[in-house]
Parts: sequence; structure tokens; C-alpha cells
Amino acid sequence: MHATENTTVKRMPAVAAGIVAGAAALGAGELVGGLRENWQSPVVGVAEAVIERVPRSVKDFGVERFGTNDKLALVVGILVFS
Repeated sequence: MHATENTTVKRMPAVAAGIVAGAAALGAGELVGGLRENWQSPVVGVAEAVIERVPRSVKDFGVERFGTNDKLALVVGILVFS
């Protein structure tokens, strides 16, 4: 086994733990956001912030590319890249 392969194998538990921790935190945020009437989901909050801050041309591209599914595509992108 090469040194780089050994390092990669050693890091896998840490990577897995990070993914699980991130998913748990996101799940907890979604749960709390859903239970409280005046709180919103963290994913929705990020999506709204992105929509407010991106240039108009980026918004137009999203609408042209995804049509009425533009917000769904944004949420999926947030979840994938979080």
C-alpha cells in the first residue's frame, strides 16, 4: 500500500463522521424550523439569501435552465454543496 493510499484510508472515518454530523445538524435545523411557526428552515433561509444576492443574470439563467423548478434546483444545490 502506498503512503497516500494509507492516509486516505485513515481519513475515511473522519470524513464519514463529518458527513453524519452535518446531516444531523441540518436535520435538527429543519425539524426545529418546521416545529416553530415563526422560524424558517435553514435551507430556505440560505436559498432566500442566495436569491437576494445573486446578479439578475444568474437568476435569469436559473429560470431559463430549470423553468418552474428553479427553486427546487436551488434547494437541491444547497443540500448537495452543504
